[in-house]
Amino acid sequence: MLDPDDNPQLPVIGRMWGIRNLSLAAGMYAAAGANRAQWWRLQPAVDTLDFLAIVLEWRRGSIPGPAAALMAGTALGATTLGVLSVGGES
Repeated sequence: MLDPDDNPQLPVIGRMWGIRNLSLAAGMYAAAGANRAQWWRLQPAVDTLDFLAIVLEWRRGSIPGPAAALMAGTALGATTLGVLSVGGES
């Protein structure tokens, strides 16, 4: 499915994803007031874009179905949690 031997770029993508998420989290927790609300709304939007990119790559045939399902499910879960957290911050 997501075999690092067949996909040497996988660890790099994982680090990029982790760095991006840490940066978004740092922005959310460091911000205050209206600026903080903008950061909270940004995270689910980014996760939605991740989901759309995964679906597009799967449709192009660059990602096998099981891997696409795993990644898309993760992105949808993150989107759902993000939307719920935005509601809690309002």
